[in-house]
Amino acid sequence: MPEGQSIKLKKHKIVSDTTRNRFETTKQQRPEVRKAFLIELKNKFQRLDELEDIETFWEGITKCYQETATNTIGYKERGHRPWISNESWKLEDERRQLKEKTNNSRSERVKNSLNVEYSDKDKKIKKSLTNDKKQWTDNLIEEVAITVIMKTVYEVTRTICNEKKKPLQIIKDKSGNLLSNHEEKLLKRWTEHFKND
Repeated sequence: MPEGQSIKLKKHKIVSDTTRNRFETTKQQRPEVRKAFLIELKNKFQRLDELEDIETFWEGITKCYQETATNTIGYKERGHRPWISNESWKLEDERRQLKEKTNNSRSERVKNSLNVEYSDKDKKIKKSLTNDKKQWTDNLIEEVAITVIMKTVYEVTRTICNEKKKPLQIIKDKSGNLLSNHEEKLLKRWTEHFKND
């Protein structure tokens, strides 16, 4: 390296995954799952009787609960659409392969024939997905009809309606007081904010 030049080093921030996996607690409402959970938990608690130190005893208790929950209940799946069947996933893979073939082919005649196949496969997938979702919602409704617990009824209606919590917009005026949701006040505050900058 020539003289008079320096190297600037940047720190690389290590981002750890801080998201916690949540347990599928709704499964505990089924009597067979609850029974299996309690039996396994009792068996693991019997091993803790030998421990005398309070710290190790507490660590053992938390470990017992976590291990039993992962074995019997399991975690909630994130980002997975539960209504999609394996047949629909297979059709999706076939459609993806057809798309790759059309993109890789050079002949116009072959591309046209593959595009026709692709559109047919696409229609089949859409039909299969609508059938899967209808069957999934019917199963959920039947499951809710059996259980009378209001929490599960509420959760099922939220999942079927795909309802998400709306974020609350909080805007403060210059003195720090919260403004209500009147549009005129909010617009006035935004104009004050940008005029001052």
